[in-house]
Amino acid sequence: MRFCFPLVATLLLVLVLSVSICTSCSDEERFPSDAHGSLSFSVDTLEMDTLIAGEVSPTRRLVIRNNSNDPLRIVGISFLQGKSEGFRVIVDGIRVTDTLTVPIDCRSGDSLQVFVQTLLPESGENHPVHHKAVLAFTLANGICQQLCLSAWGQDVVTLSPLVSPSGVTLQAGKPYLVRDSLVVPFGASLTLQPGVTLLFRSNAYMRIEGSLIAKGTLEAPICFRGNRMDYMFPNQPYDRISGQWQGIIIGSRCTGVDMDFCDIHSGSYGLFFEGTDASETSPLMTIRNSIIHNMSGHGIEAHNSHLHIGNSQITNAGGNCISIYGGKHEFIHCTIGQFYPFSALSGPALYLANSYSGTFCPLYQADFINCIITGYSDDDIIGESIGDDDETHPFRYRFSHCLLNTPEVVDPLFISNVWESKEHKVMHENNFTGFIPPSLIYGFQLDSLSSAIGIGDTLATLRYPLDRKGKNRLSDHRSDAGCYEYSSPPTLW
Repeated sequence: MRFCFPLVATLLLVLVLSVSICTSCSDEERFPSDAHGSLSFSVDTLEMDTLIAGEVSPTRRLVIRNNSNDPLRIVGISFLQGKSEGFRVIVDGIRVTDTLTVPIDCRSGDSLQVFVQTLLPESGENHPVHHKAVLAFTLANGICQQLCLSAWGQDVVTLSPLVSPSGVTLQAGKPYLVRDSLVVPFGASLTLQPGVTLLFRSNAYMRIEGSLIAKGTLEAPICFRGNRMDYMFPNQPYDRISGQWQGIIIGSRCTGVDMDFCDIHSGSYGLFFEGTDASETSPLMTIRNSIIHNMSGHGIEAHNSHLHIGNSQITNAGGNCISIYGGKHEFIHCTIGQFYPFSALSGPALYLANSYSGTFCPLYQADFINCIITGYSDDDIIGESIGDDDETHPFRYRFSHCLLNTPEVVDPLFISNVWESKEHKVMHENNFTGFIPPSLIYGFQLDSLSSAIGIGDTLATLRYPLDRKGKNRLSDHRSDAGCYEYSSPPTLW
């Protein structure tokens, strides 16, 4: 038996070598240079959307398939004229460089994975700049096929986390990127000029302990948003998804906020006011002609604060659109709508209380004049008060000339309001035009059948004679509730 083992081992070795040689020959026969057919690409042009220049992009994927009857061999992959334009490509696990050192085989009916990233160069321009590269695939049969790669690169200015004590003024131009936080310390001020855009990474936020002056215009609003400018799905940009960044915190020592024509959207929260003490002398925070929209938490949360908000849209929040815990507040010509699409457990459009976690917070004033307060639910106004004595435990509110989605009550503090009911021709989201929930697009212009039309108090309208888009509110001699005056569609001849 001991003499047979070497013989068996020798025979096995010869068999393995024979199979290897046959397999090698077979592979050569399977991928002949004269094979017919060509590759199929899942896309002709890979669009990478708009990306921040100088940063590595998320990875995109496409598929190459061999739908022909013959196996195909790729013998070359390269960028035309050697210009990659910042695109990085991996095909079947092989990084694309100037030459392909190892052929890539694709059997009939098989597929290859292609992964693409970008590191786009800075252009020096304020606006996005288009970058395009062409990837050439050369087959053993001589056929050359091309794949286009396309992306827009946006230069940004990265902000320092701490604003100088002497204050900072940001001019319009390139967007400003907040990587982690942007803090305005006590005694300092941050001034944003019309047209400024602040981009925040997912965990980034702004904190104001000093003062914030952000005065945009109708033509050049100031924008606070996440930094993702690409798409989650086709026709679905990340910018329409809530929770893309954190939000804006107004600290307890803040000396003032003055915001006009600002657009704050798609964060974890919109404006969080820490407040000071429970007094009527806290600094005034003013917000006009602005939008706070699509937050995964509260749109506005205010503790013992003093707010004036006019001609503004506060809509769609995973928490409450507005949460007020004590303080002194005035809302005029505001549209407050709770139509958050990502959860069925979102809170009401408006929540009022004179306590927080068991701590008393006197609510000295909460006036809502010429406002729309509505949403998907049956009741979008919730109030909770501790104490029955208004002198010792103030819980003061007033609703005047508003459209309200809440059960009707008899109360002298509800003045000339319209209560949404099934008797109306339209209710809830049907008060508005431009709702396309599958695309996460929400317009809040008034529908022609909305009960908000013509119910406004014209005296209060004198404080905001133009709606948020600049339309004269009294051009038809009556005022509408909400931040948008009804506009009839143009006549077609």
